[in-house]
Amino acid sequence: MKKLLFSCAAFVSFGVAFAQTPSYDLSVELVEPTSTSTINSGQSFTIEVNVNNDGPDAIPAGDTIGVVPLINDNPFMNQNQQPFVFATILQAPIAANGSITFSETFTVSGGNSGTFEFCAELIAVLGVSAGGELDSSNWRNCNNVSYVGPSTSTEEFRQLFTEDNSYFFDNTFFVDIKTINSSADRLNYDLINIGGQSILSGQLPINGNDVKDEITIPTVPSGVYIMRMSDNKNFNSTKKIMITN
Repeated sequence: MKKLLFSCAAFVSFGVAFAQTPSYDLSVELVEPTSTSTINSGQSFTIEVNVNNDGPDAIPAGDTIGVVPLINDNPFMNQNQQPFVFATILQAPIAANGSITFSETFTVSGGNSGTFEFCAELIAVLGVSAGGELDSSNWRNCNNVSYVGPSTSTEEFRQLFTEDNSYFFDNTFFVDIKTINSSADRLNYDLINIGGQSILSGQLPINGNDVKDEITIPTVPSGVYIMRMSDNKNFNSTKKIMITN
């Protein structure tokens, strides 16, 4: 374990005061796929990763935290042969013993059946918190995952992902989903409160493989809500939204 702790000195009229760089321990937790997961060609699956801060201090807002999925030590590529990266600029600090979660739905096609090592590796662009990381040895977490592909396929292993850019703003939930691998023609949505109660539900048309629409959110008490979307076949997505009135 390599510890990096620095201090800086500030001269004051009655002596020298020392301010210590905040210390923290970031770690990666690959939640899905698990070591018991099976990924099937042509069927969707979820990559879910937690980035945990085991403290003792917070990671400040403004720093960038991200995760790169890896397959057999190679970057997970989209259909345009570009590496896929989860990343966010922190809008609020990650408190000690806190975490953030990245999640996305993907579809894999082609390739031969077998077992591969699926990993998630942390990437971080740290500003004022640089130098405070206590242990970078836990920045990667891996599981051996089974893949069932076309038994006679000789085509290159290829990843296709569903891009869900949906977001909430000004009492409106904007649905923006691309490349849904589904034969369904409707997308179901359900707004759920923290108690698990459904507040609003309905359906939206799937145009080709995309959904682009707007959902007006009714007046509800301020708090955290979950927008759940599904085609009842392959695609499932959840978005956490904060509503303030």
